[in-house]
Amino acid sequence: MDTDGKGVERLTETAVVANGRAYEVDCLIFATGFEVGTSYARRAGYEIHGRDGATLTEHWRDGLRTMHGLTVHGFPNLFFMGFNQSALTVSVPHALKEQAGHITYVVDEVKARGAQVAEPSAAAEADYVAEVISMSRLSDKFLPRVHAGLLQQRGRGPEPQGVPVRSLRRGTGAVLRQAEGVAGRG
Repeated sequence: MDTDGKGVERLTETAVVANGRAYEVDCLIFATGFEVGTSYARRAGYEIHGRDGATLTEHWRDGLRTMHGLTVHGFPNLFFMGFNQSALTVSVPHALKEQAGHITYVVDEVKARGAQVAEPSAAAEADYVAEVISMSRLSDKFLPRVHAGLLQQRGRGPEPQGVPVRSLRRGTGAVLRQAEGVAGRG
């Protein structure tokens, strides 16, 4: 059932009504869903400001740019958890646990060195983005063919910083091993 972005009109005892038509159901599962393909500020409900007042929206104007999907140049002491340019896995709790462990390591290192700021260099961020792009072509053919409603676009064109058109083709372990290598080199 495609509601063409209009959603469900109403529910009856035995059906879901959309576009004036009743669709009989045996079971209906309510879920919160998720939104992809839109800017981080839209999904978060607020803008993030970094060094010199730069916004994350401006920084990601031409696409996501991170270091290991966890940190962003120009946004000191800001950490992300999730799947922005990070490793993909079927176990979200496992991925978040690994990310939390690495973030804790970074914060501990900053404190141990007597520093106040954790932030990747522009070069490190650019190198990582280049690696993500070079390693992954998984979505290149798929995403242009996806129905806009599936990506929650609802008639809007794709936002440049929205759907990550490339995903890593390696697992969480490989990304974390690279992160540990960077951490080991300081």
